[in-house]
Amino acid sequence: GVLNLAELGISTALTYILFKPLHRKENSELRQLYFIIKKIYHFIALGILVIGLLFFLLLNSIVNASISPENLYITWGVFVISTSLSYLYSAQSVILTADQNVYLVKLITGLTRSLAYILQIFLMICGVSFWIVCAIELLSNVIQLILFNKLTLKKYPQLVKLDITDTINKENIISVK
Repeated sequence: GVLNLAELGISTALTYILFKPLHRKENSELRQLYFIIKKIYHFIALGILVIGLLFFLLLNSIVNASISPENLYITWGVFVISTSLSYLYSAQSVILTADQNVYLVKLITGLTRSLAYILQIFLMICGVSFWIVCAIELLSNVIQLILFNKLTLKKYPQLVKLDITDTINKENIISVK
């Protein structure tokens, strides 16, 4: 969607940047870069949330449809929050990809998305409230966030946090730019 344009190929560039310290097992540099990348993605998530909320105020005048305003706002809110949430685990996805574990990224996202879609279809057939069906979208992203966090902590315990000895290297900031 439009809000996903915030990515603009950043993950590909960041994957490239992380490959060298991962391959050489340079934990200090890896921690620094990971910390910077997480901050970038958290900033993008916040930006999407703010822009989405600004559009929220204009939504009724932008959309000319026979949709009830209540459903329009719920759908938009879920979309914005869901998109924003997805950026909270993008750093984990990038490091897994850089470490040639993209299959794990695909497995987690594919499985959670598929289960969410199946559950949403089932709930719609059963006539469950539209709000609950929308909540499944958010739940799916929260589950992805939890799974990516747990997997990253398990595979890369050295990334837990920056040590006091890890000063952010100016070259690392420049390479991320």
